[in-house]
Amino acid sequence: MSTTSLKRQYVMEEYPDEEFLFMEPNDFDAAIVGVTSFDPVVVYDAHKIIEILESQGMCNSEALRYFDCNIAGAYMGEKTPVYIWGV
Repeated sequence: MSTTSLKRQYVMEEYPDEEFLFMEPNDFDAAIVGVTSFDPVVVYDAHKIIEILESQGMCNSEALRYFDCNIAGAYMGEKTPVYIWGV
C-alpha cells in the first residue's frame, strides 16, 4: 500500500511538471487545501495542522507555538508551502 495520500497524489498529478515541498510526515496531508495559482506551491489549512498536532498529544497552546516557530516560521526556499487560516 502506498503512503502517498490522495490529496498529495492529486497535487502531483494535476501539476506533473512542477516540484512541490510537502510537510512531513504524511500526517499533515489531511491539511492540504490546494495549490497557489502563481508559482505553484502547496497550500495548507493552519487550523487543520493545529488539530493534527493536538491529536499527536500537544495541548492547544503547545500546538500553536510549535506551528508558529517550526512550521509557519520556516522558509525552505521558493517552494515553501503557504498556510492559510480559513474560516
